[in-house]
Amino acid sequence: MREAFARIAYYASATGRPRQIAITDSEAVAAGEGRVLFVPLDPPPGAVAYRVRVLARLRAGAEHSGDDAITARVTLIDRAATRFGSLFSRLLPDAP
Repeated sequence: MREAFARIAYYASATGRPRQIAITDSEAVAAGEGRVLFVPLDPPPGAVAYRVRVLARLRAGAEHSGDDAITARVTLIDRAATRFGSLFSRLLPDAP
């Protein structure tokens, strides 16, 4: 693995096989480096759902990475926000 990064993909539909309407990538983390990444949730107009993915880019000539190449943990900054998602997101339910 050459580097890894977090990707937030926004969708106009929360069901079925929706197409992404926008993506936001974090800065890349080099192989062997540990770092905390902050990726704000800033959905575009029309977004009703999002997915968080951790992706990697392979080194030139590599066919695959090791099973333990990436370790990731997703957490909220404010744990009180878990009922509604992130306080930093406009993707909140209409009613609690």
